[in-house]
Amino acid sequence: MARESTAMHSQRSLINFAWLLNLRWAAVLGQLGTVLSVEFGLGVELPLTLLLSLIAFAALSNLLLSCYLWALRRGEAVAAGGVLPVLLGSVMILDLLLLTALLYVSGGPSNPFSIFYLVNVLLASLLLPQLWGWALAGFGGLCFAFLFYAHEPLPGLPAISGEPSVEEMNEAWKLYLLGLGVAFGALSLTLFYFFSRLRTALAKLGEELELATEQRERSRRLEGMATLAAGAAHELATPLSTIAVVAKELERALQKGGSPERISEDARLIRQEVQRCREILDQMSSDAGESTGEGPQVFAVQQLCDEVIMGCKAPGRVMLRACAGAAELRLDLPRTTVVRALRNLVNNAIDGSATGQEVEFLAEKVADGLLLTVRDEGQGMDAETLERAGSPFFTTKEVGEGMGLGLFLTRTVLDRLGARFELESQPGIGTLARVWFSEERILQEEPGR
Repeated sequence: MARESTAMHSQRSLINFAWLLNLRWAAVLGQLGTVLSVEFGLGVELPLTLLLSLIAFAALSNLLLSCYLWALRRGEAVAAGGVLPVLLGSVMILDLLLLTALLYVSGGPSNPFSIFYLVNVLLASLLLPQLWGWALAGFGGLCFAFLFYAHEPLPGLPAISGEPSVEEMNEAWKLYLLGLGVAFGALSLTLFYFFSRLRTALAKLGEELELATEQRERSRRLEGMATLAAGAAHELATPLSTIAVVAKELERALQKGGSPERISEDARLIRQEVQRCREILDQMSSDAGESTGEGPQVFAVQQLCDEVIMGCKAPGRVMLRACAGAAELRLDLPRTTVVRALRNLVNNAIDGSATGQEVEFLAEKVADGLLLTVRDEGQGMDAETLERAGSPFFTTKEVGEGMGLGLFLTRTVLDRLGARFELESQPGIGTLARVWFSEERILQEEPGR
């Protein structure tokens, strides 16, 4: 549990790091655009070389940090526990120093863009631990206070000391209001961008959390079912074996004693039903436990499709279509588990179709991986039934023809393998089942082969 918590903390720090770097790129572009607009658009004389040097330094530092983040994501660099938060805090201290330097040579506190200190404090409160956030807020306040005592005034902006004339104050006030309007617009765009991205990320996180909760619940049910099935198979094995032996002995005794054939057939039926019960228990135990114990294997999509069809209820009714480039793909998956999961879908399609009606099994290479489709033109399902499909022990089949576990096990197994599963159905039209395997599950061909 501690290892999982550390991994989640590291992942969150990586996300925060990426967000900060994106915002720094936006700040570099904004600062560059502002400096050039003020210098050449408003005609205010700026220390252009010094300002551009500071902006270039910020861009270079961000480029190096972006390379480091790229290496972290590829696993080529290692960040020890607690390093990323310290790095984030250090980068934000650097940003405060750069902002202070930019303001120092461009009017100090009279520069309208001094309100961007608030952005750094806000980011610190969101991206850093609480202690770091307080430290950054205090440091930002000190930097802003420093500008009141030391800065280089700009022509057109009022100086902190001295006695400017009324005309100079009026011109400076107009320029200040113009700069304040531009600064307010830039700040508004920055905050809107940041919080819109934050809202999108929170919405995505909520969806992922809901999906993870649903998958965890399915896994819990599957594990419980595996335990139940294994226990039932173990506990019932002995009495079922005893009944089978007694039924066999009874059948032989009846045949020797010249009893009517009908009674012998009843004894034979008892043995057959006992055998069917044992097969059902074995199948439940195998289906529920196979996905957790089988290792991945490399096999071709064509082999997968052939195995699925060969073991289904009516192979002759399944029409296989493998689009160009799909049949030759090689997958790296638990073979038996995937075959069982897909065979459940094919068998359901056969059961839902009229006698003799064909079922389509399609394999195609798509942009994001492999898509397998099972389509039938049977009676279909309404919205309420479709919503309940996949729940354990829910079935639309007649009593004795199904336990309502096939689709539940299929969905659970595919979730565990990272596949995406969708089910569509309309009454009177049929049912469509789609399974996507991502490119990560496709074994790439080696160069030159």
